[in-house]
Amino acid sequence: MLEHLHIRNFAIIDTIELDLRPGFTTISGETGAGKSIMVDALAFLLGARAERNWVRKGSRGAEIVGDFDITNNPPALAWLQENQLEEDQRCLLRRSLLAAGGSRAWINGRPVTLGQLQSLASHLISIHGQHEHQHLMEPVQQRQLLDHWGNSEAQTAVVADLYNDWKKCKTKLQQIIDTPAADPQYLQLIRYQIDELKREALNTEQYQQLSSEHERLAHADDLQQGLANALSDLNNENSGANTRLQASVTNLQPLLELDLDLATEIREVHAMLTEAAINIEESQAGLRNILGQCDSDPQRLVQLDQQLSQQHSLARKHQVEPDQLQQQLVVLKQRVSELSQNDQLRQQFETKLETGLKKFRQQATKLSSQRRKTAEFISNKATELLETLGFNGALINIEVATDKQAEPRSHGQDTIRILVRTNPGQAQGLLQKIASGGELSRISLAIQLATRQMDTKQSSMAGITQVYDEVDAGIGGDTANRVGQMLSELARDGQVLCVTHLAQVAARANTHYLVHKSSDDETTNVSVVELKQAQRVEEIARMLSGKLSASSRKHAQELLVG
Repeated sequence: MLEHLHIRNFAIIDTIELDLRPGFTTISGETGAGKSIMVDALAFLLGARAERNWVRKGSRGAEIVGDFDITNNPPALAWLQENQLEEDQRCLLRRSLLAAGGSRAWINGRPVTLGQLQSLASHLISIHGQHEHQHLMEPVQQRQLLDHWGNSEAQTAVVADLYNDWKKCKTKLQQIIDTPAADPQYLQLIRYQIDELKREALNTEQYQQLSSEHERLAHADDLQQGLANALSDLNNENSGANTRLQASVTNLQPLLELDLDLATEIREVHAMLTEAAINIEESQAGLRNILGQCDSDPQRLVQLDQQLSQQHSLARKHQVEPDQLQQQLVVLKQRVSELSQNDQLRQQFETKLETGLKKFRQQATKLSSQRRKTAEFISNKATELLETLGFNGALINIEVATDKQAEPRSHGQDTIRILVRTNPGQAQGLLQKIASGGELSRISLAIQLATRQMDTKQSSMAGITQVYDEVDAGIGGDTANRVGQMLSELARDGQVLCVTHLAQVAARANTHYLVHKSSDDETTNVSVVELKQAQRVEEIARMLSGKLSASSRKHAQELLVG
């Protein structure tokens, strides 16, 4: 349920703050006052395509925020949990639009994609207006709604799982069929490659050891020369570091007793030089040891070159890295195994495919039966309700066409169509081609009320805020009274918002908001106020006759009491 709506710098709206309640809420105002702008703001919040003229003139950007209580909305709670965006039993939607272009969206304070916003919004608000009938206009949505209305979603999931199993089996069978298992030359080639890899391919560890040894031998001469130079620098008879260091130690020795004041410092220096001399002698020994291990072996290097060249050649042939040749050997062995038993595998998967198709057909037929039962009930009830909404001779027919020979689909074997007739003698036609904007709103209302009569707990829009715009277009009198009654009934256990120009509809509301537009020479602004009882009388009286009079006020009071 939508509890709070914040609109800022949207179209001609400066700032609007609305605290909304459960039940039936109506929004009225004179023509052009900006009632539909509020619906546009809600649509934008739910992920509608942004229009640049939606940013108020002179503003850097617009912002819409909706605060929802989703305690009684399990689908929304589940969606938030699945996407790790849950926040207790609350849901805060926020969307901004920059004047320069581009919009951003947040759910419970965390940035989300437009797709995520739209996905969640479908569980929060449903807008029914002249331009907002995706749920009824699109064939895919019609099928999904029918499954939801009839509580068939669990069976739909069973059918989808069986379809996925069947599809995987079919794909595997096609791979087996496409594999050239019957080609002896192909098998002979793979077996030759296996023998070659067994005979010549090194494993990863062996290849790395070979590469390391080759690297060392390839640089043996440079290494020997460098070590010899380093050793010479340390041990040269005339200028070696060791010779010169020993001379320094010898020169300091007689000085240790000459100056008692400096003796301590001289001893420290003498000790450091002595230690350095020891380190140099150890370094010389280490260098000699390393040099002794660096014998070059040209013959071995040639041998290593040949071995590495062979590994690289094999790797190029199999289009892998040299250290992956053993993995390629495993792949080829598996391929030979599959090819060798190709006929057996083919028979197994053909049987499995046939069994999977049979299971799919059984469960899809069960789903079709559920859909027909739901479609028949809703069609009959919605047709009855349309009569009371001013559609004399109208008809709603939710058609479930089943093709048991068609290739399986994830949603079953049915095609769902909503057919309507809005005038006597008119042929039935697809809903999306026959009904006008105002008719669509009332058809949607009739269908929703019909679903409530199936099972109030499984209402198609349970927990979702219903928004109606243009629902009362082109009607009046008793039909208007009935629309008001229906909306009030629909809001009994939920929340319905209705933008209306009909007094009979507004009088049925639990809460009534008035939209007012004001302007001066520079700016135009829209304000929304909640009407008290006396104010409602005045507004409904205006809606009845266009002007206030004693008789219009009396009529308004009668409508409110009734």
